[in-house]
Order: sequence, then C-alpha cells, then structure tokens
Amino acid sequence: MERDKTKIDSSRREMKRAILLGNVAEDDIEQAAHWYSVRSEGLEQRYRSAILTTLNYLAKHPNGSTRIRGRIRQFPVKGFPFVILFAVYPKVIVVGRVFHTRQDPKRKLRKSG
Repeated sequence: MERDKTKIDSSRREMKRAILLGNVAEDDIEQAAHWYSVRSEGLEQRYRSAILTTLNYLAKHPNGSTRIRGRIRQFPVKGFPFVILFAVYPKVIVVGRVFHTRQDPKRKLRKSG
C-alpha cells in the first residue's frame, strides 16, 4: 500500500523547465545590477541572488504565477521592486523582461523596453 502512495505523490511533482533569458531581460538585469552596485556595497549581489532564486522557483512552479496576457505571466522578485515577465512552454520558460514596478505598466510588454 505504501508503494502506491509514493507513485501518486511523485506524479504530482512538476517538471523543472529550462530558463531562457531574452536579450531585453538580460539588459534589464544588468542595468539594475549596475544601479544597485553604485548605491550600496553588497546590494548588487543581493539583487542577483533574488533574481536567481525567483528563476529557480519559476523553473519548478511556472504555473504558480499571474497570467497577464495570453501566454505571458509575471512573478514578483522578493525584496526588490521587480516582476519577471515570462512565457511557459513544455520544456522551457522564456523570460522576456525583468521589469521595475515603478515604470509605466504600459511599457511592460513592449519589445524595446
């Protein structure tokens, strides 16, 4: 009987997907990291760590986030005023933006940033 329970529990786990950062998302991360690096010692590293933690969470739980339009979802970065905008595909998560929440929300989905 215990064996059956293990099979059921393991089948409920979500598959960890690969993360693909788009060019705009990479630029968003680097610009913010630079801004934090000149503001306070250690803040850039805390920011990068928070981004990495969020991406790792999304790789495991991509559907645990708010859908904002079509396939596009967003998830907040803990401790920083950013949301990660991404699309979920069967084997990969494509990150399009790492968006500062104080920016004009209309700019979120623009390709040029």
